[in-house]
Amino acid sequence: MTPLRSSEPEAGATSSAGVGQRVRTAAARLARVIRAVRLLVRDGRIPWPLRALLALALLPIPGPFDEAVLLLAAIPLAIFHRGPLREAWREAAR
Repeated sequence: MTPLRSSEPEAGATSSAGVGQRVRTAAARLARVIRAVRLLVRDGRIPWPLRALLALALLPIPGPFDEAVLLLAAIPLAIFHRGPLREAWREAAR
């Protein structure tokens, strides 16, 4: 007689341990992004309007508004302020 349930997971199925690891990894990355943005807000080498956008992105505003502001601020940061951005990313990893 064959068992009704197999002890092996089905092809393509994910275990709860795998899901938990992905959640922890995503949470760690999000925490690093937030720490890096906080460092950039305090960096005097970045012009104040851009720092103001970053500070606005850190506010807990419901909806996609704060994410859109962060993406908008990321463009000039990546183009014109790559050095401070790189330093903040490295410092946030500590």
